[in-house]
Amino acid sequence: ARPARFGGELEPPTTPGSPAPFGPQARPARFGGDVGVGDVRAVGRHLCLDQRLGGDGALTVFHSADLDAVVRVLGDRGYRAALLEAGVVEGRLHLAAAALRLGATGLTYYDHEVSRFFVTDLAPLLVTAVGVPAYRARPGGTPRHPVRMRAV
Repeated sequence: ARPARFGGELEPPTTPGSPAPFGPQARPARFGGDVGVGDVRAVGRHLCLDQRLGGDGALTVFHSADLDAVVRVLGDRGYRAALLEAGVVEGRLHLAAAALRLGATGLTYYDHEVSRFFVTDLAPLLVTAVGVPAYRARPGGTPRHPVRMRAV
């Protein structure tokens, strides 16, 4: 198969009324290099510390921010604000996935490799993978009446 060229613009997620580092004024990232269509899953797995979920999911989101701009606008609390914003977006992804009877999980990642792959100065903050879980969770019981767990 011929490799697909990843050269399109990516618009960062926006929150209505958010300041410039998070809003539509934030600069878009660009994909770098030739990546074959079948290689996308392998790249996702690798960027997520070689965890299978990073490439096996239907969608893997790399939440990023321009930390220099965030700190310039918000001062020392900027990094915390950027992480909070990314966490809110990730939480919404988890809720949307659950509503669709899908699964979602947060993942760790190789910071510099993520930025290098997407050819961006934006700093990765969180990664979320969404997809069909390999198993279905069972109800855990009610308060003061937990379900007895058994070793598998």
